[in-house]
Amino acid sequence: MKVKRVHIVQLGFMLLVAALLSCCTVFTPIAWADEETDESASDMRSVETRGNTVNVNQMPDSSFLYNTDIAELFDAESFHDTQMVQVRGEVVGDCIADETDGNLCWITLQSLDEDDSSVITVLMSREQAALIDGYGNYDVTGTELQVRGIYYLSCPEHQGLSDLHAQEVTVVANATERDHEGHPGVIWAAILAVGLGLLLLFVYRYMRERSK
Repeated sequence: MKVKRVHIVQLGFMLLVAALLSCCTVFTPIAWADEETDESASDMRSVETRGNTVNVNQMPDSSFLYNTDIAELFDAESFHDTQMVQVRGEVVGDCIADETDGNLCWITLQSLDEDDSSVITVLMSREQAALIDGYGNYDVTGTELQVRGIYYLSCPEHQGLSDLHAQEVTVVANATERDHEGHPGVIWAAILAVGLGLLLLFVYRYMRERSK
């Protein structure tokens, strides 16, 4: 009888352990799922509280309005006449005050293509022109601008001038100084020319002394 009681006690203990293991297996995933849900909710709340910061001057990754080459406008493409266009170019020349409105001025944008010297005249406000920190010349690479506005092939307000009336102006790159590095071939050619000149001068004097 004692042996049977021992077996019964052992059997009951094993059943109790199996029941506990089953409970742990069932409730552990539920707890993990609850923790993940709480973390997700916390992340969502943190995102909502942070909010979004919008940079109005940020260059768009994609847009319904694509950049138009300045060369196309320079070649008097009638397709763009009185249309909204967007161009990018280097500011060159100088800022010229508008004769009819003191709050407006004229600047010149040049194509960014090194093999293309096409330009477009842009009418913009003084406030927009204040974004320009340098005008392109021999020693300076001018400010690179992105300008969006209305293009006129023959502007009725400005005696038929082809121009762009700016609405939005964004600085893409600030002005920088040009680095004029001397080309080795040019330097050696200059040295050779000086040497040849000195040699000819010596020969000339030598021949002159002999002729006396």
